[in-house]
Amino acid sequence: MKSALTIRASAGKIPPVTSKWGNARLLSRHPSTAPHVPVTRIFNRDNLKEMIARFPSLYLKPVFSCRGKGILRVDVWRNGGYLLRKRDPSREHCRDEKILWSRILRETGRRPYVIQQSIQSVTREGRPFDIRVHLVRIGGKWVNAGIVGKLAGSRSIVTNRHSGGKPKPVRKLLLEDLRLTTEQTEYMTRNLEEVARRAVLVISRHHPKWWEFGVDAGIDSKGRIWIYEVNITPGGMVFKAADRDAFRELLRLRRIARRQAAKVG
Repeated sequence: MKSALTIRASAGKIPPVTSKWGNARLLSRHPSTAPHVPVTRIFNRDNLKEMIARFPSLYLKPVFSCRGKGILRVDVWRNGGYLLRKRDPSREHCRDEKILWSRILRETGRRPYVIQQSIQSVTREGRPFDIRVHLVRIGGKWVNAGIVGKLAGSRSIVTNRHSGGKPKPVRKLLLEDLRLTTEQTEYMTRNLEEVARRAVLVISRHHPKWWEFGVDAGIDSKGRIWIYEVNITPGGMVFKAADRDAFRELLRLRRIARRQAAKVG
């Protein structure tokens, strides 16, 4: 079972900037970002079998989607069987791989999906979280326009606000929910911004007309930063909900970047 996306990638063509699969391939092949990219495969039965043998949990994401739509999570049970979870709190137990495959197909339909290694980016209380770094291009350079944390809602597998996620200033999240020291928080924030900047540099080389990106990243228990995905139309409301001053600064920098992009384009 070979998808059209796989065929195009093997022919050497770069998928559109909206493609999670295409962006994951670009990032995983560049030495500056490869260590931060979870293992990602195009969704098919062989790849699903490989991934559930390698990892205790996986995410399945539509190649072309936003705001967490269509996302699934698979947890592998030690005593056999699988737990399939959707964006809403519903979950389904599958006693074997054949049933799991059929249930996933029922959810995905004919849409192309990717399978991604799940990263245990959780707070000390076990609540999933991720970090959004918003970058814009000003004067030919990528500028950090804002950084914010996102905590998943109760029993949710995603962190976005449309699914009950709670935005939180990144400094407060790192200090309060991860219990880092002030020095560790400053260090981690700088690293998050730098990894996001590298990701945007890689993607923008192949898609130069885009002047704005939002990078979603996680942090595992060892402090390693992982790039989940790069968004081309990142919303600003997550900043407004977390920190109004940060939101105003984001809007200011976006206006500058938009004006400059309009003059060039």
